[in-house]
Amino acid sequence: IYKTSMIRVWVGSCGSADAAEEDWVKAISGFTTFCDQAADKGMSLAVEMHGNKLSDTVEGCMRLIEGVERDNFRMNFQPMYTDTPEQTLDAAQRISPYVSTVHAQNYVTVGKNTRSLVSDGLIDYPTVIGMFSALGFDGYLEVEFVKEDNPEEALKADAAYLRSLCESL
Repeated sequence: IYKTSMIRVWVGSCGSADAAEEDWVKAISGFTTFCDQAADKGMSLAVEMHGNKLSDTVEGCMRLIEGVERDNFRMNFQPMYTDTPEQTLDAAQRISPYVSTVHAQNYVTVGKNTRSLVSDGLIDYPTVIGMFSALGFDGYLEVEFVKEDNPEEALKADAAYLRSLCESL
């Protein structure tokens, strides 16, 4: 009926810094139940790293992972434009054992949501994907957002870049 092995989910209605203990307990309890039900169907959940959610920091993601304690509770790694390249590499390193999906997107300035081609921005994708690959990553590498000035050409360029990156690993 589902024709998928993974469900992408978001968590919470506020950022991790603004969450009350009750928010964490409710999310962890809910995802534990959801993971158990999904496991019965051979499915996993992938929580997206996303601003203004409980998963908006690596610390928030790790709190969820450690609280849920299920092998089918995974992460959708998404670089945040608010992070420096060094922070992104640190986040990738810390969360890499739990990543099943990557939302590839890139930026030209920290703190500004000005997109670039995946190959041209601040995020060092060969290093990030290399970290995941070293731990056996065999998940999805997706272009989520493209450079806005010519979206169709940007998508083609990003897809070609990611394919070549995957082939080189």
